[in-house]
Amino acid sequence: MEALRRGLLAGVYAGGSRLVQSEVAAQLGVSNTPVREAMRQLAAEGLLQFDRYRGFVVHMPTEAEIRELYELRLLLEPVAISKAARYMTDAELARARELHSRAKATTELEDWVVLNRQFHGALIDGAHSPRLSSIVGSLKDIALTQAWLFITSPQQAMEESNAEHAELLHVVETRDPERAARLVSRHLQAALRTIGGSTRAQTQEDPKGPRGR
Repeated sequence: MEALRRGLLAGVYAGGSRLVQSEVAAQLGVSNTPVREAMRQLAAEGLLQFDRYRGFVVHMPTEAEIRELYELRLLLEPVAISKAARYMTDAELARARELHSRAKATTELEDWVVLNRQFHGALIDGAHSPRLSSIVGSLKDIALTQAWLFITSPQQAMEESNAEHAELLHVVETRDPERAARLVSRHLQAALRTIGGSTRAQTQEDPKGPRGR
């Protein structure tokens, strides 16, 4: 499942595209059974959706979905990162620093996506609130698949994200929960403005929406 998730998070599969179990299984070098189970799980997480006529397709977000997603993240992630700034252990901080360093060092998008996900997971897990971590992690995964729809330069996006992560990591390390919460809120609000604006612009150009063909 992780190999398929990695492709979805990296934008390898275009929004709205149909995933054929046998083709995905051949690409990944596995049998159909684990692919079928992975698709069901990823559909439950919101990364795929099941169409009775087409089977599993990559979820295509609407502007309303994107806005709702970021509104939920704006409510929850500042709380999570504030708790992390209070409760992360030295070992957890060291793990987050290692993941950030590895993310900065790679130029491969799919590798970066995995490291980015692990970095955020390490920070959110530092809140020591398992249910909150699970909810935030799911929202972030869906957000990432949506974000690649509107990013024209993945390399630039990676570099900008790495810089933001460095700032966030520093604030968490200095044990400043209020500033950490403000920083996360600011980044999410900026992302929402960027993605929301891109959605409206692309919808005007193509009434079917981004990658809607």
